[in-house]
Amino acid sequence: MGSITLTKAKGIWQTLPAPLRGAATLLAVLVLAALLTTVRHNASAYLTGVWDTGSQTLVYGRIHQMEQGQYAPGGFLGVYTDDWSDDTNRALFRDDTPTDAAAFHPYTHQSGLQGWLFGGVNRLLRHWLPDGLARETALYWLNSTLFYAAELLVALAVWEEFGPLAAAFGFASVLLAPWLQRGMKDLYWCLWTWLLPVLASLLLCRVTVRKGRTSGWCFGLVALAVLIRCMCGFEFVSTFLILCEIPLCCALMQSLCVDRNLPAARRWLGRTVGTGAAALGGMAAALGLWFWQEVQYFGTAAEAFASMTQAVTSRVSVSDNAVRAVTIPEVLHLYFVENKEPLLQFGPVTITLLPLLADGSEVLWLWGCGFAEGCAPDEYTHEVLTVRTEKTGEA
Repeated sequence: MGSITLTKAKGIWQTLPAPLRGAATLLAVLVLAALLTTVRHNASAYLTGVWDTGSQTLVYGRIHQMEQGQYAPGGFLGVYTDDWSDDTNRALFRDDTPTDAAAFHPYTHQSGLQGWLFGGVNRLLRHWLPDGLARETALYWLNSTLFYAAELLVALAVWEEFGPLAAAFGFASVLLAPWLQRGMKDLYWCLWTWLLPVLASLLLCRVTVRKGRTSGWCFGLVALAVLIRCMCGFEFVSTFLILCEIPLCCALMQSLCVDRNLPAARRWLGRTVGTGAAALGGMAAALGLWFWQEVQYFGTAAEAFASMTQAVTSRVSVSDNAVRAVTIPEVLHLYFVENKEPLLQFGPVTITLLPLLADGSEVLWLWGCGFAEGCAPDEYTHEVLTVRTEKTGEA
């Protein structure tokens, strides 16, 4: 009976118009993403943690600037302190502290689209959430929900192509990865924007398979996705460009190696090249907009170009051999032995392989992190246990 009902449901679903199915799928994804964010406490910096708080200060400064109705030429991220990573900027935002517009220092190394986005959302939230901490939590919740939604859409695409087991394993890696569980709320990195290029590419493939041809707007969507990501920062831009190509390369290899359909493989090769060109076009557009912002701030094209050149050269190196010299065993040793980060994270609960001392369920000392509050040795402490590392012999 259950099998018959499921078959009927599938039949009814297939008879619905494609736009309606797409809208229903997107709505279901957003609801599930919101549920995951809420149940797993991803909006709480206290329960699930954060990483790279130093970069977030740039966004807090920009949000606070917009909140006060202030403006600096270019509309960049920035801070109200001398130190770019000073957490005082977060306190200024949360406490609604009045600040001098002249004290704002723009961060001109990227367009700072995330500052515009969260600054606008924050001004809307003020109508319902006057408390700064509540608005920060709401922004974290929005960011985490968008990330879950993007990952769920990728998982759906994997399910359709490779089956539910592959999709389940892929999404489990998101649910259990400490860096993703902590970082998805980050207002600077905006991890959901990292997935926009591959989502646009997946949609291009889906439209192509359904229609038998690739609509021009699909390439435009790829360019827009890369543009949005680059306006939030050019970090790891080569990774995003590669992500655009992965779904098309899979379709190309499917046609060439599995279906043995050479004409189809040639068409997919052309689409792969077109997608790459669209992605590069999006990056070029982001560079153009960034240059325009620089001109607005510095006043001349020469100074704007010099600022952009300095920003790029300070982050790009072709002579650094540190990564190339690292072996796979050394990487595994770093992550599983030396690194103090947990291996898995279940919402607010983390799993680590680090040695610790505990009295029942109370942790007294954790390797690399020190003693719990009130447990540190003092002049009355007797030596109970000495721990030495094998490599250096230091206690």
